Amino acid sequence: MNKEQLIQKYLDHSLTDEEKILLENETSINPDFEKELEEAKNIRVAIIAHKKETLRTTFKKLENQKKPTFFSAIKYGIAACFVISIFTIAYFLFTVPSSNNTLFLENFEPYRNIIIPIERAAIPNQNKNKEYLAFYDYETGNYKTALLEFTSLYQTEEISYYLFYKAICELRLDQVDNAIDSFLTHQKLNDSFKEKGKWYLALAYLKNNDIPKCKIILEDIVKHKSYNYQKAKEILEVLTTN
Repeated sequence: MNKEQLIQKYLDHSLTDEEKILLENETSINPDFEKELEEAKNIRVAIIAHKKETLRTTFKKLENQKKPTFFSAIKYGIAACFVISIFTIAYFLFTVPSSNNTLFLENFEPYRNIIIPIERAAIPNQNKNKEYLAFYDYETGNYKTALLEFTSLYQTEEISYYLFYKAICELRLDQVDNAIDSFLTHQKLNDSFKEKGKWYLALAYLKNNDIPKCKIILEDIVKHKSYNYQKAKEILEVLTTN
């Protein structure tokens, strides 16, 4: 699969687990590809915003038109039904893709494992320690098992990054309320993952349709130019136009 196909499948949210790993690897080793991916996402967001603004302007013009006379009501009524049908279709074509959930999907990627090197080609055996097994499952997309392992590790050792990766797993598995609770707890621990956790907490609020809390965190990220502040700025712009 070439890079253009990989980008298109990413934008269409149709990547397989193997393709997601391929995409993650490519972005980590190829800055130009990562830049191209970001540009493609930005162009899509801009097109959607433009289409929505065009629809708003057209609706406003229609609302300001003179009320038709009684004798022309039938004629305009038929035309109005046609226009309403067109705009209803257009609304779902251009509004639904820019919904909060889609906006979440466009910006969410599980944070990479930077704790322990994993040999993906090799099948782990029981001689590996629990931490290795947890990150192996995490890297290979087995998030359900990784969640159980990170939960157990954090309960036993209370190492903060276990909680961070646990929350990522919860968010990836659509356990949004649990993820929010985990990220909020992690924010109190002040480790090197705190700013990254703040970004993912904002995404969790976005997915949960809690836009006021999402905006507060995104604004703080932009203000302090912390992790992913450019993406935070883009999401804020989209949320403001909705």
